[in-house]
Amino acid sequence: MFYSARAVLSLSLVALACGLNACTNLGGAVADSRNQVIVSVRDQRLTVVKADYTRETFAISTSKFGLGDRPRSYATPLGKMEIAGKIGAGAPAGTVFHGRIRTGEIVPENAPGRDPIVTRILRLRGLEDQNSRAASRGIYIHGTPEETTIGEPVSYGCIRMRSSDVIRLFDLVGVGSPVIILDSPLNQAVAAVAPPPPPPPKTAPAPAADAAPATPIAEIPATVAVQAPLPQIPAKPASRVLSSAKRGSDGGWAGDPEKLLGASAMPRKAVAKSKTQPMQVAQRVKPSATKLSRTEEGGSL
Repeated sequence: MFYSARAVLSLSLVALACGLNACTNLGGAVADSRNQVIVSVRDQRLTVVKADYTRETFAISTSKFGLGDRPRSYATPLGKMEIAGKIGAGAPAGTVFHGRIRTGEIVPENAPGRDPIVTRILRLRGLEDQNSRAASRGIYIHGTPEETTIGEPVSYGCIRMRSSDVIRLFDLVGVGSPVIILDSPLNQAVAAVAPPPPPPPKTAPAPAADAAPATPIAEIPATVAVQAPLPQIPAKPASRVLSSAKRGSDGGWAGDPEKLLGASAMPRKAVAKSKTQPMQVAQRVKPSATKLSRTEEGGSL
């Protein structure tokens, strides 16, 4: 009775751990729905889109009997699936499995005449009508010793991988991780299935190391407004000043012209006299010359 209670307690703890970690076996496989497995039959490639939007891609081999999910068709099914179980944690590369159980045999790479399931097994469960028989048909992702044929469709319905690659895939994904198999190029398959990465957050540019610190608003001195100079009014020309003056009854300008135009605007009298003075001298000298010439003529008589 004591051992039965102890066994029940152990099973309860294992069940609790499985519920918290979403595991399906004692290996403690954790479901990781953030990592997606995308298979391109067209390119014979498998890529894992991780939660941080980085990818890892591996070469694979799908069925040489084509695509489909019919019983005993040996074809590779298409569509959305998920990883239903993980088998072979910690097993050496090349470990042979029969009926998902280790046989104890280890087969080296490219062993002639040998084509067993080796190293790791990832069981698939179909989620759509077109692949609903995947689990009952025994469709896996597993390792193969025939690594020289990887990259060509030569399997019997499963997805084959190199031992080193299937070990890496085994560590990247968990039970419940989504798997989708498409008959399209890998880039198109990833673009159609995986969400695009979010844009990077916008960050303010860091200030330069030699930049002067910003002056607080309270310390900025008030600027004094400078009044613009008033426009200068040009002086009126003399003609406009005279036109604004009044003429007298005799036709002359009323008032003193110097007061109207200013002393600087009036012509100087000395300049006017310089033009008439030679004429007056000539008029004075001319009669005397006449008299002198008459005297000379009289003297000659």
